[in-house]
Amino acid sequence: RFALVIQNEDSAYFRKTPASTSNDNRIHRNWTIHFDSTGSLKGSFKWNYQGIPATEKRLDIRSMHPREITASLSREMLRRYPDYHCNDLKFDGLKDFGNQLIITGCLVSSNQLSHRDSVLTYQPGSLSHFEWHELFGEIDRKFDIELHFTLQITDKIQVIYPFHWKPDIPFSNRKMKRQFGIVEYGIEQADSNCLHFKRHFQWDTMYVKKENYARFKAFINQIAEYDR
Repeated sequence: RFALVIQNEDSAYFRKTPASTSNDNRIHRNWTIHFDSTGSLKGSFKWNYQGIPATEKRLDIRSMHPREITASLSREMLRRYPDYHCNDLKFDGLKDFGNQLIITGCLVSSNQLSHRDSVLTYQPGSLSHFEWHELFGEIDRKFDIELHFTLQITDKIQVIYPFHWKPDIPFSNRKMKRQFGIVEYGIEQADSNCLHFKRHFQWDTMYVKKENYARFKAFINQIAEYDR
């Protein structure tokens, strides 16, 4: 990549700089969910943006009027996570472009469990879902795909529930590795009333040749299927 270096009003030049890696551009999203005996939940979240994702998110937030930031992000949360309502949003690192950006907040919902007889079902993937398959719906490509940067996204969801509930984990840990990147899913019983769900996505290429589009599309579609 080339960067424009401006020394003063009369002097500027281009310098070749190394491209960032997926380890430089990371999003870590941590959630803690508490269910009560009625199935309603309260929780908190902490999102950590580093590298280019931090810059993009920071610019997006700073373009808003200060009074509109919380309302706008609350609407975004509700759009991405239907029936979750967030409040008490806080930001750390909005003005420091050389540092990470951290967003924290609280959430509540009374409509996340599906009921069938005596079985209650909760899908943590509703908080950790992949959207790229929606961007590449066409069957064939006429041109190569060039993405802006490589990326890592790690979601960790801690689910705490009443002691008398008995969890049934319907899937085993999964890992899928392709030429484009890696996706991993894991879930474990952390305590007698606590489950830990983890999803890690790592994207390591910025270019997808049109000849590889079918394999690329199969990869992102498989991730979307796992998320369900």
